Amino acid sequence: MIKLIMRKKDLAHVILVMIVYIIGNLPLLAKEKSQLSVVDGLKEREYLVNTLIRIANPVLEALSKNQLKERLPVECAPNQEADRKNYIDLEVLGRTLAGMAAWMELGPDGSSKGKLREKYILLSLQSIRNATDPKSVDYMNFTKGTQPLVDAAFLSQARLRAPNQLWGRLSAQDRCQIIPSIRLV
Repeated sequence: MIKLIMRKKDLAHVILVMIVYIIGNLPLLAKEKSQLSVVDGLKEREYLVNTLIRIANPVLEALSKNQLKERLPVECAPNQEADRKNYIDLEVLGRTLAGMAAWMELGPDGSSKGKLREKYILLSLQSIRNATDPKSVDYMNFTKGTQPLVDAAFLSQARLRAPNQLWGRLSAQDRCQIIPSIRLV
């Protein structure tokens, strides 16, 4: 069984790594950006992409197969599990896609990196379909409580960061399925 990371300290690390990746201007090395060699820059990018994939893969693989709710562990304070189960899936999807959207927007190409982006674009599109299809096992809560407002905003932010890959590649039927889900928030 795939183990998904969702502890608060892990989530903070995930968000930090994704922000660094998206911005692209914050070297993880102690050197000034102008002093980074091409090799250092490539190593940094490789590290960031590998970290991004290590974090996102279990989420998108499971959700694209309608298995996220089944596989997603819920870590929370005692007696809070029932409440967290209502929100954790949308939270993990929205934040994951918001973090990787700018990278995916580069689109697929013939390179190994382009093929890797294509894989995650396709997984993301299927995941979005499953998350917003009321008939899906992994249909997500967009209405109960106030937490979906925040998490739907992350999902919307991903769409804005990758308009060609995460919105433009969806069918008209998929778009019609997403809009009511987000409007419900």
